[in-house]
Amino acid sequence: MPHTYSQITAHLVFSTKERRRLMTDVLRRRLYPYLAALINNDFGFARAIGGTRDHIHLLADVRTGVCVSDLVRSVKSISSGWIRRNVPRQRGFAWQGGGADLETPPTGAGCFGCPRARRLRAGLRLMRPLARA
Repeated sequence: MPHTYSQITAHLVFSTKERRRLMTDVLRRRLYPYLAALINNDFGFARAIGGTRDHIHLLADVRTGVCVSDLVRSVKSISSGWIRRNVPRQRGFAWQGGGADLETPPTGAGCFGCPRARRLRAGLRLMRPLARA
């Protein structure tokens, strides 16, 4: 039986609608673990999540058979619904249309290790694998 090996590490970037500065510290503390669980359960493994008041960065290993555009579309749709339902004062929350999928080396170090990304790393949370029963 043939086997398939694939290692796609995606650095995804998307912003709030109209680049509104809606991503408060409280929202990010709640949203990042939710995004990590969503990605880990359905699409692969969330390595790191970070961002600012108006956009987020996701570094994720994408599971074989998952299309990156489907990953982005699903994560944005599901997370915006979750924010509207669960975060007071965010009933009209939406992500900007589009986004970016930046080419990333398998180690993932390239996108977060360069000098211009050092400011991002200050707010970056590395995601740990969940313990399995």
